[in-house]
Amino acid sequence: MLHINTDGFTAGARLSTGDDPVMLEKAMQLTGGRVTIRPNCNTFRFDHRQAQIGTTSITALRIDGGCTISRQDAADRLLVFLPLHGAAKIQVGTQCLDATPDVIVLAPTRQVSALDVPASRAHLVLEIPQADLRSKLGNLVGRTIHESLQFQLTLKIDTGPGRLLSLIGRALAEGLNQDINSNASTLQILSDAVASCLVELVWHNYTPSVESATNLLTPKYIENAIAFMQANLHKPLTVDAIAAAVSVSPRSLQQGFKQFRETTPMAYLKELRLQAAHRELQWAPPGVSVSDIGRKWGFSHLGRFAAEYRDRFGRAPSGTLKGF
Repeated sequence: MLHINTDGFTAGARLSTGDDPVMLEKAMQLTGGRVTIRPNCNTFRFDHRQAQIGTTSITALRIDGGCTISRQDAADRLLVFLPLHGAAKIQVGTQCLDATPDVIVLAPTRQVSALDVPASRAHLVLEIPQADLRSKLGNLVGRTIHESLQFQLTLKIDTGPGRLLSLIGRALAEGLNQDINSNASTLQILSDAVASCLVELVWHNYTPSVESATNLLTPKYIENAIAFMQANLHKPLTVDAIAAAVSVSPRSLQQGFKQFRETTPMAYLKELRLQAAHRELQWAPPGVSVSDIGRKWGFSHLGRFAAEYRDRFGRAPSGTLKGF
């Protein structure tokens, strides 16, 4: 469980602790937006610590007794919820995400409208300006980025990027317990590491560009194979068909993906399809079904699609579609 010290605080961080929801509202509103808190019971208590590290706001929050937090914030930022203890539900647009202890939530600030804590919860929240993410991405791919980065909404901690983000998050949480003035540079490095991890390792709408930029020695046929996959996600592709499209043998294609993407062609294709289906499920209009979207993105066996989707995103596709 997160423990937030109450001794030795410096001007570099703000601490609020107690049982008055109005006090917590004021503390949370210091980073912008409007916040309303409704405790679940009279045993409600909180510890809130916030620090501004460069342009990124870092908040450590522990709640006991449960509450519902409603919020409105139009800032162009990405919220990263790194769990430390307990579970919550986070309302993002029309979707209610299960923020369990093994799930990191990534969502645009302006779309997060509520946080429901049923009992006890501790997490770290990073508010990262989209301008910073675009700048970091632009430096990586060598061009100006105008659109905001759209990340997958949830990331399991038992994945490679999830484990790395969780480790950095716990280091940041421990850093907030120390003298902020004396370790500000360390916190800045850790904060920047989170942004780098998000841009380079977590799936978003510019991931193919990142992979091309960070794999300069990648054979052209690998890049062509990925482009071919993206253009034909809805078709029943095979390794032989992909290899033929880029004029290499199936064996060479398999070896190339293993060496330069650390996966197989078909596993990479499945990831592209799952991400495409996930994005459409998130924003699908009324009347569209899970089976419609699954078939559109090349999943002919709907039961297998549901199982693979749940394994990848931690919930059923119907849950994403219906927003719960």
